[in-house]
Amino acid sequence: MTKAIAIDLGGTHASIAIVANDTLLATTHIEIKATHGLASLLPQLQTAVTDLLASCSTRTTDCIGLSLSLPSLVDFRRGKIVSCNDKYPDATELDLQAWSRTTFDLLLAVENDARAALIGEHYCGAAQGIADVLMLTFGTGIGSALLVGGKPFRTRQAQGGNLGGHIPVSLHGRPCTCGAIGCMEAEASSWALPLIIRDWPGIEASSLFDHPHLNFELLFDLASEGDTIAQSIAAHCIHVWSVGTVGLIHAYGPELVIFGGGVMKSATQILPPLRQYVHQHAWAPSGPVTLSPASLGNDAALYAAVPLLQEFLKGNA
Repeated sequence: MTKAIAIDLGGTHASIAIVANDTLLATTHIEIKATHGLASLLPQLQTAVTDLLASCSTRTTDCIGLSLSLPSLVDFRRGKIVSCNDKYPDATELDLQAWSRTTFDLLLAVENDARAALIGEHYCGAAQGIADVLMLTFGTGIGSALLVGGKPFRTRQAQGGNLGGHIPVSLHGRPCTCGAIGCMEAEASSWALPLIIRDWPGIEASSLFDHPHLNFELLFDLASEGDTIAQSIAAHCIHVWSVGTVGLIHAYGPELVIFGGGVMKSATQILPPLRQYVHQHAWAPSGPVTLSPASLGNDAALYAAVPLLQEFLKGNA
């Protein structure tokens, strides 16, 4: 049995787990603010890990290392965060390898969160046994990752395979946090949704108008209840995701596309029209690309801890 510590950082929460192969022995979740930076969060992460280890009678010496995934561009081979957008702005300046050695006496593997989620899904989830897989994660932003020949797609440029959410889908669209215009993320993600709702024609007639907590769960709930404005906005977002998916299929040629992230709680409303659009418009001469929901939920990146660390250790042997 191979054990590891796993930390997955999002925009508003951190998930921490003690992992044994493909089993989460213990997990915890803490509320955070990614915009406040990573350095100030490290003491909380240390405390959470220490408490979890005690809860399942595990010592750091029982673990092969610590895996850290977060919404940043990463040089996996060197174990460094090389670029951030609007989350953890101080992360590139931190020596996280030194922190892990000093705090836990463990090697640290760092990975982009979408790529880690896909590795988890390939290890023990919806992508098991599939060689060429694209994953899109719909949450605060839109992440992407790719497997080619069963191996994570990485390039010398750290963004390789990870910026699917920043593929432009609208020539005259909304400015994105990345600096581009009309990105899939800027046109249909959780951070953009309040802006989309604010600017939607006739929004005053919808229950979305002036609602204090705008999110996709509310949007799809109101759409299912017959709110016609909510239905139009939901259809717009699904269309954006569909167009972006077709572009990524044309770019990478996967045999399977899996969709994860919190937005996919509404998968029964999202996937049927998305599949219809993609099957109609994607050029896939070897046969239709399979589109499926991820199976590991928000814990997918935690399940990647053991294979990530084994790959990192092999590369640094």
